[in-house]
This record gives sequence, structure tokens and C-alpha cells, in this order.
Amino acid sequence: MRLNSIIKYRLHRYYFSSRPILPLVGVLCFMGVLYSTKPTSICSSYIVSGVFHFCLSVFVALSINGSEEVREEQLLLLHAKCNVRYYFARELSLSIISCVYGGVLILGPVITNVFNGFRSFFRPLTLCDVAMGALIILGSGFGGIAIGDMFHPRIMSDRKVAVVLTIGIMILSIVKDVIIEENRGLRFLGIMLPSVMYPSRNQGDEDYIKLAIGITFVIMMILYYLLVALIKNAVINRRKFS
Repeated sequence: MRLNSIIKYRLHRYYFSSRPILPLVGVLCFMGVLYSTKPTSICSSYIVSGVFHFCLSVFVALSINGSEEVREEQLLLLHAKCNVRYYFARELSLSIISCVYGGVLILGPVITNVFNGFRSFFRPLTLCDVAMGALIILGSGFGGIAIGDMFHPRIMSDRKVAVVLTIGIMILSIVKDVIIEENRGLRFLGIMLPSVMYPSRNQGDEDYIKLAIGITFVIMMILYYLLVALIKNAVINRRKFS
């Protein structure tokens, strides 16, 4: 089975089920609340959307790995004829699903601005704003799927514990900067957890997302995602099916 065939199968299995309904409703409700107050700041709206996308991606990845069946995974591994190919396809499908929701959040301000007669923000929305916002939102999504898929059923079979730990790590990732400021002894959290609030911490009061911040953030989150994915897939590959 080719790489694209595995990806298509996984995407088909996800989108032709009831699982996308709740995330999509959540995205629409979030945008409705965020852009209900006019005018608003372009920079802060994209940064807040990034944090929301991080949480949404955690939920999406957690729901996907929690619904995977052992027999289905065995068959896909058999048809793939290569463990690396299967795990690579699995990570790509997760990334694509996260990016689809991210695309809605990226284009949401553009569509809202048009329907509001270009009066949704304090200043005109530019293509550069959308591009920088895309870096923030998509980068947050990579961090989210890394956390949400961290406790694969073959790593932690008790799904209740896995859900609790995942939610705990998600919350710590958001508030870790405040915790580190209060207690320097917990600086290890800065390495173990993704820097979700990096754009907010470094942006300041400016209403333009800085290019350096956007690029640095997305690179950091992609590297974190790749590191977690490599460790996770190495572990689940060693744990054979029972």
C-alpha cells in the first residue's frame, strides 16, 4: 500500500464519521464570539486563535488515537509493508487534519472583515497579517497534535488516565511561563512542554505580528512535534500487538 493510499484511508475514515462535527462547531462558535465585538486587534485575534487551535488540535488528536482499533492498525501495517511508512502516513494525516481546522481559523478574520464592510479591525487587514497569523495558528496546531497524540493506546492502555494526563499537559503548556516566573526551579517545563504563549509573551503591545516571532514560533513548534513523534513512534513500534 502506498503512502498516499494510507493517508487517504485515514482522512476518509475521519471525515466520513461524526468526529469532525464537534471540532467544527467549536471553531464556528469560537469565531462568532471572538469577532462579535468590533473593532478588535488583528494581532491579538490571531494569537488567541492560535491558543484555541492548540487546544482544538489536542482534542482532535486525542479523539483519533482513542478510536483506533488494534486490528485495523495491524492490517494497515501489513499492507504498508514498512513500519516507517505507516507511522509517517499516520503523522501526515494528523497534520493535515490539524491544518484544515487551522485554515478555517486563518481565513475566518478575512471573511468576517468582508461581511462587516472591512470594519472588523482597528486598521486594514493586510496579506502580511494573514501570513503571520497563519504561522502562529499552524504552529500552535503542531504543538497541539504532539500533545494530543502523545499517549497512544499502545503507550498507555488506560484511556481515562491518558485523557487526564493529556489535559494536564495541555494546561501546563499554556501557563508554564507564569509558573516558571514564580518558581525558577521548574525551568525544566520550558524544555519539556511546547511554548504555546511565545507569541503573546514576545509581541508586546504592537498590532503587527513580527516576522521573526512568527518564523521562530512555527520552527520551534514543528521541531517539538517532530521530536515527540519520533520518540512516540519508536516506543509504540517496540510494543508489539498482544
